[in-house]
Amino acid sequence: MGQKIDCEIVRDLLPNYIEHMTGRATNESIEEHLEGCTKCKEIYLEMREEIQVETAPEVKNFKKYLGWTQLRYITGGLAGLGFIGIIVCMIVNFAIDGTFTWSLIVAGSVVFALACGYVLVKSKKYKPEKTLLCITVLIIPLLMIIQYTLKDFSVEYTGAWLWRLGVPITCVWLVIVWVTDLAIRLFHFNIWHSLAFLTLLGIPGNIVTNTLSNAYVLAMQGTKNSSIGVIVINSLSSLILVVIFWIAGNWYRNKKKAAGKKA
Repeated sequence: MGQKIDCEIVRDLLPNYIEHMTGRATNESIEEHLEGCTKCKEIYLEMREEIQVETAPEVKNFKKYLGWTQLRYITGGLAGLGFIGIIVCMIVNFAIDGTFTWSLIVAGSVVFALACGYVLVKSKKYKPEKTLLCITVLIIPLLMIIQYTLKDFSVEYTGAWLWRLGVPITCVWLVIVWVTDLAIRLFHFNIWHSLAFLTLLGIPGNIVTNTLSNAYVLAMQGTKNSSIGVIVINSLSSLILVVIFWIAGNWYRNKKKAAGKKA
């Protein structure tokens, strides 16, 4: 026999009881009360019917349809605003300069952001990988637009940096991000371990970036962009961050394990 409880307490517990969120002893007390209380029994049947209707497949599908419809309107509205912004920039650019210069960079950047955002929103599975693939495919064309604009429209000291500097550095960091994503999939890193792994790979990435940029600036201007000391300081700072992130990841993992054991 369960412990007898008042009508008010039973009615407060009914939502959790219907959702199977109460314990065995509580269930016995509620069921015993419902057998002897007609009013509470009627309230229970009404609440159970409402919940069953809410969770019916037709209702779930309709809500899902509404969600996708709203999302479609939102993405369509953002895309429309993006293209309006492109047109306005190109009109202003042409009116002032008589040609298209900086507006090309704006247009390329907006298209890049919209394309990656569209992939992120529309993808149902593997969102990070699909978005990263979109970035990988579109980042080089965006850099080409920037190179074209800077080279041909009176911007000095840029040189042909795209293939000597832009593409190699971009490829290095794309590899780092892809390897990090693969490691997250294989080893099931939490957010802190992921940051630690990404920061660790960023150390050689930073060294390669500085080496390539120093060689380019030295060839173009005869001076180096950064010293060995700066690279060493950046690397040591990154190592400290790796340790901090990894300790935070271990703490977070142990906290989740402890919470799971208590549940």
